[in-house]
Amino acid sequence: MEEKLFEVMEMFDEEELARLDAEGWTEKIREVEKEARGILQYRTISGRRYHSDSVTDGEYWRPNDEKAMEVMDVFHHGMTLALDDRLYTAPLSKDIKNALDVGTGTVFAQMTNSGAYSDFADEFPTCNVVGTDISAIQPNWVPPNLQFDIDDASKTWTYSDNHFDYVHIRWLSGTMKDWASLYKEAYRCTKPGGWIEHLDCGPYMTEVERKTGVILNMLDGYMENGIKEAGFTNVQIEDFLVSFIPIC
Repeated sequence: MEEKLFEVMEMFDEEELARLDAEGWTEKIREVEKEARGILQYRTISGRRYHSDSVTDGEYWRPNDEKAMEVMDVFHHGMTLALDDRLYTAPLSKDIKNALDVGTGTVFAQMTNSGAYSDFADEFPTCNVVGTDISAIQPNWVPPNLQFDIDDASKTWTYSDNHFDYVHIRWLSGTMKDWASLYKEAYRCTKPGGWIEHLDCGPYMTEVERKTGVILNMLDGYMENGIKEAGFTNVQIEDFLVSFIPIC
């Protein structure tokens, strides 16, 4: 990190560096670097790797190591098959400007579409696509209109009101204790006429749900009722029956 800071600083002459110092910019750069290092300070518990406590508290139970990422890819592939090689089902127009994937994991940017590799950002080249997660495990090579933000979706979102044309949520069962608040944030940040799409599962791991308080069975009305209570209208429900083995 210090080498990167030096490379930036050597681009300026002494007078310009003095001005930056006076305005506090060099200290701000160091603070950003410190935060970036903290994000990557993952925890190891019983041989598994978990997110950094600098991003959110230690309540999120799923690991973020290679095994966990492989599971995400398997789940994604399974749902792609269930959706007939579609990444989304919402009736999106081709001129949407902003889209958000909440808890993006590893694979929202990549999908198999009719046998050819494609991605959401390439399908909508004029759309700014954002994926959020509490772990920096996303791919490095992405289209120019795609970015990843390290953010905790269970807290107040940092995005403006009426900003997104489309909000996508998938496989976040077991991550939230307060789905109502998340849906309200999604509603606040979605443009009038925009779409939210949430695909999740249940029932499974009911004992874990009872002991931890996190909601794993998303079929008990949490999705439909929460989305409606947040203010969304024209709510459409589609059920998919798939084989499921809980692995993590």
